[in-house]
Amino acid sequence: MLMCPILHSHEVLLNLEDKVNQFVPWTSREWHDRYLRFSAHLGIVYPHIPPSIHLDWFRKVILNHHLMAKEESELCFDTCQWTGPVKKMQDLLAHRPSIICTFHSGSYRLINTYFTKNEGYALSLLASRRFVQSEQIYRFVDENVAVSEGVDLQSIVAEESTSALKILRSLKAGRHLLGYLDGNLGVSTTSAVRDPRMSLDFLGLTVKVRYGLALLAHRADVPLICIIARRTSDLRVAWHISQCIERPSLIHSSPIPFAQFMTKNMYSDLVSVVESEPWQWDRWLHFDDFLF
Repeated sequence: MLMCPILHSHEVLLNLEDKVNQFVPWTSREWHDRYLRFSAHLGIVYPHIPPSIHLDWFRKVILNHHLMAKEESELCFDTCQWTGPVKKMQDLLAHRPSIICTFHSGSYRLINTYFTKNEGYALSLLASRRFVQSEQIYRFVDENVAVSEGVDLQSIVAEESTSALKILRSLKAGRHLLGYLDGNLGVSTTSAVRDPRMSLDFLGLTVKVRYGLALLAHRADVPLICIIARRTSDLRVAWHISQCIERPSLIHSSPIPFAQFMTKNMYSDLVSVVESEPWQWDRWLHFDDFLF
């Protein structure tokens, strides 16, 4: 396990925590609506938890977003705590283009900056238009996030019908791909012919999720790596490599069974964090995306 000192000074953390803990969402209709959605979705999954706890969790999500902004701005990567097969991941990324999967938990935005700025990798980021427009919704204090120079980071818009082809071309060109499994990204799911999602159990509920990233890893026969980000009790950045598959075709000869098997495993990895600390995951505001 790699363990490094905390990035944020004690005074900065105290001031930020104090400000966030005083925040009440019903000071504006916009914030109130967001909180109501957040609380309603939590109530579906955690009916035994008193709604009074939801506000505390909401504030922790807000705090996490502010900390992520500071971590991006300061670009201090040696503060990260890595666990799992770190050496294997490093060896794979150094020699082969790979698909890196993660979730919207912990300090997830810092991951792409880490690989591009700190490691110097060429990276393609799979992102939706909605994510780009709404990723800062939890911030209520203006943050100045430094723009990294000399970083080879490209984006692929997930909603485009050619996104899968662009991913395969990007991998063939030697670029790594980073994608959020819980982004519910891709082409429309309203087609009556085929819904490009699979069903799985998530904290006792049946949800619908996409498995395209694992599918593309198999078809391109490139490594599939899953990183679960979380924030420790003392607000450190912690990244756990939960899956590190060098050759997908050796796990299963057929792409769809492999993709569904690995996607189920990766969501189980997320559940291991979220079930005890729901606030680590900030997709509660859009949880209905996974139900319909």
